[in-house]
Amino acid sequence: MQSPTLSGFCLTQKCFQTMLTVHQKYSQVQDERSPQPLHQEPDSFVRRAKLANVAGQNVNSPYPEVDNFILSLVNGHGVQGGIRRWNYFCLEELLVYDISKYRWCQNIQRPHKSNNIMILVDLRNEVWYQKCHDPVCKADNYKSKACPLPPDICLSFLLTEDPEDIQYTMDRAGNIELSPNTASHEEFKQTPQLEWDDGADDELYLKVLEDVEEESKQSEKRRKYAEIPDELLLEALNEHETLMT
Repeated sequence: MQSPTLSGFCLTQKCFQTMLTVHQKYSQVQDERSPQPLHQEPDSFVRRAKLANVAGQNVNSPYPEVDNFILSLVNGHGVQGGIRRWNYFCLEELLVYDISKYRWCQNIQRPHKSNNIMILVDLRNEVWYQKCHDPVCKADNYKSKACPLPPDICLSFLLTEDPEDIQYTMDRAGNIELSPNTASHEEFKQTPQLEWDDGADDELYLKVLEDVEEESKQSEKRRKYAEIPDELLLEALNEHETLMT
């Protein structure tokens, strides 16, 4: 597979908020034949967020926009591939796609004759990469170079555009405008930050920088430790296939 040029549920609170944002931004379908209130209780969001590690076949994942991106990746070399099934690992924020028809492997720079590939999407680090079912690639623990996800399907982008951050009110004449809470929030964001005093504590400042750097290192160690082995991924995929038959 040629690397494309890109511009760029164990339920935790972070996972819950993320699922609300993704679902509300992209997947809410309103019935235009009946009026809709300005605010709705997100019952479907709650049901969706209660899911733990989930899997699916012939249905969209919790992130249909990522599904569409994956389908665009497996369209090339004269083949239109598809998504055979997917697995979502909530704690790792990892989507694993088992690809059908499209067998192009970046490791050998050609299609495998009979073995399919997998595409893994690391939502936390906003990258994707390829692995294989091929025994030789698995023996080498091959993983392609990580490529960045398009910015508009990254969780960081979705969270910055959380619809709950913007509230509207309607007056008796039917005019819609920003609510006072939102307006004050916008004014706060535009308020210049206070300048540092000349006598700022340089030692404390350096300590904060060191803490941030150490936390970054620890996060990287935890990420590497939490990476799911190929054997576990394949076991989960095979178990799901058995249940579906």
